[in-house]
Amino acid sequence: MSIPAPFEPANRNHDFLNRNGGFRSPEWWLRAPEWWLSKSGLLAQKEPEYSEKEYLRPLPFTPENQGYLIQRRVRKDNTILYNSNRYTVPLGSYHNNPEVLLEIDDCSLRIFTIFHEPLCEHRLSSGKGNLIQNTNHLRDRSTALDQLQQDLDEKLHHEATEFLCKVRADKPRYGRDQFRLLQTLIDSYNTNQVLDAISFCSNNQLYSTNLVRDYLEHQQRVKSPELPMIDLSQIPVDDPKYHITTQKRPLEVYAKVGGKA
Repeated sequence: MSIPAPFEPANRNHDFLNRNGGFRSPEWWLRAPEWWLSKSGLLAQKEPEYSEKEYLRPLPFTPENQGYLIQRRVRKDNTILYNSNRYTVPLGSYHNNPEVLLEIDDCSLRIFTIFHEPLCEHRLSSGKGNLIQNTNHLRDRSTALDQLQQDLDEKLHHEATEFLCKVRADKPRYGRDQFRLLQTLIDSYNTNQVLDAISFCSNNQLYSTNLVRDYLEHQQRVKSPELPMIDLSQIPVDDPKYHITTQKRPLEVYAKVGGKA
């Protein structure tokens, strides 16, 4: 049995060159091994090739540059760097959220915490070396929030101090909304009811004002309604018109009306 010769140099085998003397396309070279095997008689049948492909699966289609997340560290000036530009994040993010996630699309840049909670959004800058800034990120809102927390603590007679701190620590982004809801509950219910709900949530480690509201609403539904008190002195029992003697008829009268003899 003769062993087929390997590939000969291109300058000795004109089949690998086109008629103009240039090299063939890359697609042709990808099919060249099969062409060489068929020419040498080693590729008599193609069934093994196709049977092998039955075990292959196509790769899933994933659009490029769409919805992917990039991790960045927050700089000391509360900015993040992307594509040679600086984008601001809310004041205090350097300490509260040292690492953030960026989501990029065609015209905007959205910034999330590592827990995928939204922080802010900017329009993408087409230039280089620019500072894209949101003026709200320069305001220190912690002072006003401290005052709101202190006012609520005083209204609750300093019996919910730990609960308020836990709510603010667990939900730093929504602390203001949580405190405003608690203020609404204090206005709608009495202080003792709100403290009772807070005690229930604290004992079960449920640090959320929404759950305080749900507890109060549940207690109000299950509470048995009180019957109104009736003032008997307002009933005119001595008035003669309320004392009427009705006429009494024998049962035969009703039997005749019913068709019975």
